[in-house]
Amino acid sequence: MLLEDCRLIHQHLPAECSGQQCEKGHGRVETRRARGYSLDKSSLATRWKDAGIVSLLVIERGRYNTKTQKQSRETAYWVSNQALDGQKFAKLAEAARRHWAVEVHHHIRDVQMGEDKMVARNAKEARVLAGFITMATNMLVSASRDQSISELREKLTRNHALVNPLFKRN
Repeated sequence: MLLEDCRLIHQHLPAECSGQQCEKGHGRVETRRARGYSLDKSSLATRWKDAGIVSLLVIERGRYNTKTQKQSRETAYWVSNQALDGQKFAKLAEAARRHWAVEVHHHIRDVQMGEDKMVARNAKEARVLAGFITMATNMLVSASRDQSISELREKLTRNHALVNPLFKRN
């Protein structure tokens, strides 16, 4: 219901704040357009009136892959308890942007490193496993500047001589 409310607000009300960014890199061109809306309690369903939501940030992302020439578009809706003004809008848009780095990190831990499939018998064992996964992930990320982690992991599996430099101190 909240998502539907956010979509309706975005479709029918003028944005109070807006901004646009275009970035090129990693074989793609990405354009992000952010719009900010101040909300009052009357614009939300009854169940959300006491949640402290006072603003809505809508980010429309368009990606163009230069290699495959495929385009994609998506719209993300973010609600916040921060009132909008020019500076706060910019900070909220940046926070939404940085959130994806966290999601990428969790994707690497879950999909590439198989963290969700690991079983720990107690909290200490879980912390040790998490520490090893963090160390391995950080090493792979620092060593994979020009390739994906999955590509690097496959190369390391096939050629053990490539593993030794990862453990040397700089």
